[in-house]
Amino acid sequence: MQTWKVALPMYNIGATLAADYERFLIAVIAALQARGWREEIEIVHQIDDLERFWLRSDLLFSQACGYPLTTSLRGRVRLLGTPVYNVAGCHGFYYRSLIVTNEAYGHRNPDKPLRALADFRGCSGAVNQSTSHSGMNALRHTVAPFARAGQFFDKVRLSGSHLESLAMLQRSEADLAAIDCVTFAHIAHYFPEKITGLRVLQESLAAPGLPFIASLQLNQAQSAMVMEALEAVCKNDQIVAPLRLVGLARTRVEDYQAITAMEEFAVALNYPRIA
Repeated sequence: MQTWKVALPMYNIGATLAADYERFLIAVIAALQARGWREEIEIVHQIDDLERFWLRSDLLFSQACGYPLTTSLRGRVRLLGTPVYNVAGCHGFYYRSLIVTNEAYGHRNPDKPLRALADFRGCSGAVNQSTSHSGMNALRHTVAPFARAGQFFDKVRLSGSHLESLAMLQRSEADLAAIDCVTFAHIAHYFPEKITGLRVLQESLAAPGLPFIASLQLNQAQSAMVMEALEAVCKNDQIVAPLRLVGLARTRVEDYQAITAMEEFAVALNYPRIA
C-alpha cells in the first residue's frame, strides 16, 4: 500500500509554530480519513532538499514557493490551492514582500539622505534563496527601475532564510532585504528581538501566495478529497488561528503568471538577475 508524504515547511518558524503546523497536518489527515481515505500518510519533519521533496511521486500535499511553481516545478506538480492569511500585506490569496533595512544605514552614510528606494543604490543586499519569489524575485522587481547597467547593489549575499536575512541586516552585513509579509508577522509576534533596529521601507507589488501542491500521481478523486479536507480544516479557527490562516482559495496555475510578469518586468529593464 502507498504511504503518502505530507509536510508544511515554509512558515513553521520556531517550536511553537512547528507544533501548530503539526496540529494542522494531523487535523487534515483526520479529515481525509473521515472522508474515506485508506492509504497511509506520513508527516515528514526533516527535509534536506525542498525541490526534491516537492517532486516526490508520493507527495500528498505540501506548501511551495510561487516562483518555483512558475519555473522548475511548472507542469511537474499539481496545484491544489492557495492559503489566505490574515496578515498586513495580504489581500485574498495575494501577499507582498516587505523591503526592510537597518535604521543605522542612514547614519553610516550621513552624506547620502535616504528619502526613497533609489537612494539605496550601491548598498548591499541579502537574499534568502535565489529561487525565492518573496526574497529574490519581488526584490528584483522592486529595485529594477533604479538599477544602472544591470546593477543596483554593491554586492548581494545569499542568507539561506528570511530569519538569517534579518540577522544580516541587524549585524550590518547587509543593508536591504525583502521579507515575506507572513514570515515577518510571525517573527514580529514570536521573536520581536529579531527585528529590533530594523524598519520597513516599503512593500513590493502583490503576488499570489505560497501554494499548496501535490504529486501528479494523485488522481482527480484523490485531489478533490485532499482539497476538501484542507478547506474543512481551514475553517476551524481553533486550528488555523495561530497560523493566521483564514481560508483557502481555489487558484489556477495561470494566476501565478503575475510572478512571471514581475520577472519579465525586471528583464525588460536589463536587470535579469539580482545584482
